[in-house]
Amino acid sequence: LNFAHGSLYMVGAFLAAWLVGLSGSFVWGVLGAIALTAVFGMLLEPLDDDDRAFMLAPLPPPVRELWTTMGEPGWQQYSAQLRAA
Repeated sequence: LNFAHGSLYMVGAFLAAWLVGLSGSFVWGVLGAIALTAVFGMLLEPLDDDDRAFMLAPLPPPVRELWTTMGEPGWQQYSAQLRAA
């Protein structure tokens, strides 16, 4: 763990508090914060080829194929648009 992890924890805590206030539901606020923090983390840390292979290795072959053919190109395009904004 380092300071970068702490900053992501703080982003998650802020999002959770904000979403709980918006929705009035602790469960929906926490679930939404988990999802948004994960997306924020993925935008901050693009994977190199070794990391990508490590992350895809435990997936079953159909899921891995689905991700590489449909999910990954769309995610790369979307994250590039968000980084450019």
